[in-house]
Amino acid sequence: MDFGATFDLSLYIRDTFCYDQLSLDYDLTRADGVLSQQIIVVMPEIDTDFKATFEMKTCTYFNRQMHDGSDLIEIGEKSL
Repeated sequence: MDFGATFDLSLYIRDTFCYDQLSLDYDLTRADGVLSQQIIVVMPEIDTDFKATFEMKTCTYFNRQMHDGSDLIEIGEKSL
């Protein structure tokens, strides 16, 4: 997995699109101990007038615990 490319994609999403919450989630809880990474995008509810409030929050999780509640942080295998 290219952790740098996933981080770059998350920055592109942060700077380009509207969302409620954007999270980078890193996880070492797999049985084989390999670091995994995913981008989570939460969208707000859209009302019948097609209006929404986008909170544009960002955060980073590591092993299902919040690592940073206000920014996207790059974590790779070399960081551990």
